[in-house]
Amino acid sequence: MTILDQYELTRGLFIDSISPIAKDLIDLQPPGFRNTIHWQIGHVLVIAEEIANFPHRSKSSLPDNYKKLFGRGTKPNDWRQNVPSMDQLILDLQDQVN
Repeated sequence: MTILDQYELTRGLFIDSISPIAKDLIDLQPPGFRNTIHWQIGHVLVIAEEIANFPHRSKSSLPDNYKKLFGRGTKPNDWRQNVPSMDQLILDLQDQVN
């Protein structure tokens, strides 16, 4: 199994595990935590994009605002703009593998 096969496998498992999460739970921020499930999913997307593009210094294929919403050091309490829906993030996660 190649590293790309492993990436596709783990990405598929990740998507399968987050898809059934109830929409009313994704933006709840438990006491003592900085982030939400919604933020975590966006963060996985942004960090995977950074890792994939790092060796090539290529431009991200994600919308420009994703890094401001989900990048290192960000948190949902700072969101001042429209945030992509969970469905959109799942589509973006799927596209990232293709």
